[in-house]
Amino acid sequence: MKQINIFKHVAGVALLGLLCSCNDFLDETPKSTISPENYLTEESQLASYANGLYADILPSHGNWSYGTFGTDQHTDNQAYMNYDNKYIPGQWKTIQSQKADDDPYRFKFIYSCNYFLENVMPRYTAKQISGSDANIRHYIGEMYFLRAYEYFKRYQMFGNVQISFSISSCSSSSSVN
Repeated sequence: MKQINIFKHVAGVALLGLLCSCNDFLDETPKSTISPENYLTEESQLASYANGLYADILPSHGNWSYGTFGTDQHTDNQAYMNYDNKYIPGQWKTIQSQKADDDPYRFKFIYSCNYFLENVMPRYTAKQISGSDANIRHYIGEMYFLRAYEYFKRYQMFGNVQISFSISSCSSSSSVN
């Protein structure tokens, strides 16, 4: 009986020690993710962020598409393989998409550009970004261009659009302020 009590006390102390010793181990950040405080602090990270937006924002040639020449479809310059519904009375309708990724009106990429500029510009002025200054300024310029091009596409769709220069006033959902 005395031996069982000693065993319970030793097991309890060992369990208590095991649970208390894991505190520092659980406070580590995952190695597979980069925290926002540590991202966009190097030239290579700026390049990766900018290059990741190119395929989504700029038109390209691929997958049997017309690429940059696709904007001429259904005009007097180019006939497409299928007819456009806007030329048939009663068939020109708005997009009824349920997926955010299929919605051409989304402002996700403007939000991404604003996020980049809001995080990089204070670090750049404080000289907290490592790498070549010319390349860093180049990637900042690319991001200004990509944001302007996204706003130009919205201007072509809607006409006058309110321009947002911060992520706090630009929602990642498809709403316009």
